[in-house]
Amino acid sequence: MNYVPNASARNMKKKHSAAVGIVCARDYSRQAFLEAMEGISEYLAKINYTMTIFYETGEEQPQYLKSYFSELIDGIIFISNSDHDDFIKGAVENGIPYTVICMDGVFSDKSPRPRSFDPALGECLDYCREHALKRIRYFSVENDGRFVNDKFPVFSALARERFPECDLKHVICRVKQRDYAEILPFLKCYMETEEFDVAICQNYDIGLAVQNEILKRRYAVPQETKTIF
Repeated sequence: MNYVPNASARNMKKKHSAAVGIVCARDYSRQAFLEAMEGISEYLAKINYTMTIFYETGEEQPQYLKSYFSELIDGIIFISNSDHDDFIKGAVENGIPYTVICMDGVFSDKSPRPRSFDPALGECLDYCREHALKRIRYFSVENDGRFVNDKFPVFSALARERFPECDLKHVICRVKQRDYAEILPFLKCYMETEEFDVAICQNYDIGLAVQNEILKRRYAVPQETKTIF
């Protein structure tokens, strides 16, 4: 009969909104975003929930607070890269149920934060120390003024602790569109003028580009200049 229940009426009777807010950080720019949204949407549809999209605007009082207290949403899914504490502050202070999806993993107000990335960086440094790879270059892409989940501060702190005698430099490739074609000219110039023992790349796009440029100029078996990403 093509009958669809009145969602507003059902929500009033059940005293919940049957909707979840999705809050996207300004620094989020990953290709997996659409896949994450598709997965969230499919699951919410199965339990007869809808989703409302919010974007971080830097306002003192985020828009999702008004929606939550107006009973338009039941909770929040944050999609973020970094600065989680500041990003979720409104939800924490107001007791709003939330979940965070980020590059490190998934966590909520009822589960511990994943730290898989940080131990991996420590293992990279241990490898460099054990193999006497002192000249370490940490490659990052700055996308139109923003880093995607920048882990260099963590890596630098670990280096001071685990491998203080290393020569660590942060190599920043600045691009507008985070396009492979934009990354290559920078790397070509860098490889022609700089010597180093190992490249650490936290993102697969620059990692593959760095590996390509190393093999073009210093091809050897086994590979002399190491790449870890």
